[in-house]
Amino acid sequence: MATSKKGFFIFLISLLISFMVLGSVFLVILILSKSNNVNVKQEAIPYISEYHPSREESLAVLFLGCEEAESLPDVAVLLYYDAPQGIIYPIVLPTITVSTVNQKTDTLQGHYDYEGMRGGVNAIKSLFEIELDRYARLQKVGASNIVDFFGGIPYNLPYDRIIGNETILKGEQLLDGRRVSSLLFSKNKNGSCDCKLQSELISKLLEQGFDKNLVEKYTSFVSAVFYNSETNLNQYDFAKRQTGFLNRLKLDSMVITEIIVEGEYNSNFTSFYPSKESIEKVKSIFE
Repeated sequence: MATSKKGFFIFLISLLISFMVLGSVFLVILILSKSNNVNVKQEAIPYISEYHPSREESLAVLFLGCEEAESLPDVAVLLYYDAPQGIIYPIVLPTITVSTVNQKTDTLQGHYDYEGMRGGVNAIKSLFEIELDRYARLQKVGASNIVDFFGGIPYNLPYDRIIGNETILKGEQLLDGRRVSSLLFSKNKNGSCDCKLQSELISKLLEQGFDKNLVEKYTSFVSAVFYNSETNLNQYDFAKRQTGFLNRLKLDSMVITEIIVEGEYNSNFTSFYPSKESIEKVKSIFE
């Protein structure tokens, strides 16, 4: 009888040990399974977050700058954003550039005087044979406000510039919006605007403003554009490009490539005729 009880207890202990071993093995398998699932999810995150802008997200906008609401434009910038490449081209040209629209040959200013912003847009479309329908017109005060939104422009002025009653001294300095806009609208002795200076200032503004800091201020930037310009840009234009544009800024991979349209002025500096090579160079960017 004693031997029977002893055998029974040995059987129970063996059974208990077997359950403990099997349970431990099952627990280890469960932990490893969960661990593998977590690793798979973590590896998938970077892949999901990648975003490659398409050609449809590229955008061309004609910016014209006028000192006052009734003034003819003195600043002309064709701004092209190549979304897939992450390149912004500020293409600066004189506002007296000659273009032919529907058999009407006139300067950009002349087409603007005849048909407003639509006339300016048509002049650029015809000159470079490109698709273009977006525009923005900024008065001098609006341009000043946009510059101040970005905190001014660090710029090395090569020589003193006397504008109105103010002298802007040469040398490295941080220019505020008022001084930048004064330089943008300043004239040479022959009465023409300094496109080289305009291009440098606009490129500096884009380099200064389109960085990582703009990611958190993107909505405010869009509001600043609408508030300070007369434009047919809309909220969807900005929303459509927001993901790819902000990803570029986060990666600090946005490239600013300035282009100045070359050519010749007439004898009294009232008309500018762009060279064939310069026109072809601009056209190639849009291809």
